[in-house]
Amino acid sequence: MIHGLGGEFTSLEVLSDRINEDFLEMPVFSLDAFNDKASAISLNDQIPTFLELVANVTELYGDITLLGFSQGGLIARAIIEMSGNPNIHTFISLSSPGAGQYGGVAFLENITDNLTADDVWKLCYNPLGQLFSGCNYWKDPEHLTLYKLMSNFLPYLNNEIDHDSADIFKENFIRLKRVQLIGGSDDGVISPWQSALFGFYDTKFNIVPMKDQKYFVEDSFGLKTLFEEGRLTQCVVTGIAHLDWISNEQVYSECIKNFLL
Repeated sequence: MIHGLGGEFTSLEVLSDRINEDFLEMPVFSLDAFNDKASAISLNDQIPTFLELVANVTELYGDITLLGFSQGGLIARAIIEMSGNPNIHTFISLSSPGAGQYGGVAFLENITDNLTADDVWKLCYNPLGQLFSGCNYWKDPEHLTLYKLMSNFLPYLNNEIDHDSADIFKENFIRLKRVQLIGGSDDGVISPWQSALFGFYDTKFNIVPMKDQKYFVEDSFGLKTLFEEGRLTQCVVTGIAHLDWISNEQVYSECIKNFLL
């Protein structure tokens, strides 16, 4: 399991304990890397370490389910797409901004004051801003050209732009046996909350669901293939605040438990 922005590996203890209670012989690991403030480092700088940690686990234990919470969901998917590790058979994306983030600027409070969502692109869409992980998946609907030009992570991960590894990313993602996307309308941090299900705003800030997104219609990185083959599912739960996803019993029982079998 991989924690989110501002979190640490111990923040997933409640979820780990629940899994251990139900699956006594299943090893559970919350990866100890880039905790707390270190989680704000560029994702491209974090991924090699997490990739190595996951490889160590699969080398010892074989097939695994990889769960990523919030920003950790993006890191987990990057590991899947970039490594092609054949032992990752299931991916659980727990309230993760898979389609990007626009809004919920509280994560920037330690960097600058009085910043609104309308202004974040000025901070993020330049080489200096890309050193901060939150900027790596900031997707401003009114500045998509700059997003694709300057963001060095999410446009590549979602194959929204042409790049040398695009085919490999798609092949590796399609290799998964199961993908579970988890989110809900009361999250309060992921914005829009539908990003957890690969929906996002259009240029007029209308929500476009996953199946109408260009990267789904064109099957840019394999979402459509997995969905049509029944290997991609969604679990929507209302009444869950962002930090509660990792400890809520209902979320675990309805959205996570069956994907650990």
